[in-house]
Amino acid sequence: MKRLFASLIIILVISNCSAQNWLRDMYDPSVNFFTVQREFNQWWDLNKQEVLQHSEEEESEVGEGWKIYKRWEREMLPRMLATGGNRQAAFDSTEFKFFENRKKHGAQRSGPTWNYIGPVQSFDFYFGWKCKGRLNCVRFDPLDKHILYVGAPSGGLWKSTDLGQNWQLLNTDNLGQIGITDICINPLNPQTIYIATGDYANSASLSIGILKSTDGGQTWNTTGLNWTTSQSRLISRILINPVDTNIMIAATNAGVFRTTDAGANWTLVTPQSFNSMEFNTANADIIYAANKRFYKSVNGGSTWGLVIS
Repeated sequence: MKRLFASLIIILVISNCSAQNWLRDMYDPSVNFFTVQREFNQWWDLNKQEVLQHSEEEESEVGEGWKIYKRWEREMLPRMLATGGNRQAAFDSTEFKFFENRKKHGAQRSGPTWNYIGPVQSFDFYFGWKCKGRLNCVRFDPLDKHILYVGAPSGGLWKSTDLGQNWQLLNTDNLGQIGITDICINPLNPQTIYIATGDYANSASLSIGILKSTDGGQTWNTTGLNWTTSQSRLISRILINPVDTNIMIAATNAGVFRTTDAGANWTLVTPQSFNSMEFNTANADIIYAANKRFYKSVNGGSTWGLVIS
């Protein structure tokens, strides 16, 4: 964050305000993508040499303005609407008519009502929308509907006992890795909690394996699935068998691992890397998983077969 702030200061010092349209318009979804692209290219042509010179003098990475824009451009390119240059959330007449028609027909059916409870966001002219941070997972206590947990990609494990009105950070700050991708709670004994360390979604943090707590998250111990960050491992999902809680399945970027002794020992059952994985709610022997294709296990995760290619 400090480097990003310093980079933007360099950009602002070098350039006059009129040349900063691209930096402002990146965060305005009503501005056409190609307009922002043109504004940046014009600014870069005028200021490239000065930016590179300042980057060298400040011993920062070369071309910080270029990096900031290119990251945004890469994120926006897959998000174009029918008009080609409008980003998602920008007004598009075709998309708007489709939405209005869908809403009119959908009004005949009752559905859930959602209310925004936070975090509160703020808008900065140069940095855009700012909020408290990203979360990877939400899990409820299986025996008490008022208790829920959330895991942050680099902010530890949090618990609420009043349906999300108030939160406490559990004892994860001193762990070898405080990023959490997934949370798994023993359905028969909610004091036993497993966390998948790291950030599978965006690699903000790498995994050191699955950690286990038997006192509701106050203390943590390693399990048989443990790594160092130098191994570049990530975990996407952990599941606990609702019938036999000694059996667990972990989907990782190194394959799917299975334990039959509550995490003490793990066996690699397939080299496939799955993004998502769920039990069949009617039969715990059946598990579904997906990456670019769809897989199924009919023996509690011991073996896997391709269902849809």
